[in-house]
Amino acid sequence: MQPERAIQADFFDAVRGAGGNADRFGNAEIYRKLIFYRFEETLSAAYPLFKKEVGKRRWKRWVKGYIAQNPETPFMWRMPEGFGKYVRKEMKKKGMKRRRYRRDLLWFEWNEVAAMMAPSPIKSAKRVDFSRVYRRGESVRMRRLRHPAMLGKREPKAVYPTLVHQTGDGGVAWRILTPFLYELIRACDGKRPLGKIVCSLCRSGDIDEKSARKVLQKGLRAFLKQGVLTPVH
Repeated sequence: MQPERAIQADFFDAVRGAGGNADRFGNAEIYRKLIFYRFEETLSAAYPLFKKEVGKRRWKRWVKGYIAQNPETPFMWRMPEGFGKYVRKEMKKKGMKRRRYRRDLLWFEWNEVAAMMAPSPIKSAKRVDFSRVYRRGESVRMRRLRHPAMLGKREPKAVYPTLVHQTGDGGVAWRILTPFLYELIRACDGKRPLGKIVCSLCRSGDIDEKSARKVLQKGLRAFLKQGVLTPVH
């Protein structure tokens, strides 16, 4: 049994491009190409902007390098997440230029996929109740980006408080939030009443709470209808 396992391990290493004695297997190159094209197809669909940004040569080299790392995931759609982690390490190791922009691209494009694959959002048509506790929907992804990566652009550099979420009809939406709204949604973790969160943010930002509640009554209702926020029962 041990020799058979050794042969299998050698074969898998050969077809992944991670070493192994490929000369022992006449069809190893065919399998290697099939594996590369399967991975490359999935990664290209997940990272079209990033692929264009880094160029064909570097992209191909990174895909091959990632395959050689023996990636393991029970779901093919999660594979781009591992690729993103691998690429970030490679960029850091080599001190590449435009690394921050490329990291923003990787985050944005992967989280579009993650949001789409999340459970369908729970929508609510009820009015905003500041005495109630709310939590973020399972598809919600948030991050302060330093580049307008969602547009495939590096400039202008600024702070972009970005929200990505599933729309519930199979699509994904993104938007740039105000700093106040970004902090508010992040703070909705299903533990504190909305009113206390608003009060705390208004105090720290020297904002009139009454005016803030009036504006939020309309704005947050849209988030309830989309499932970005869900009331905790």
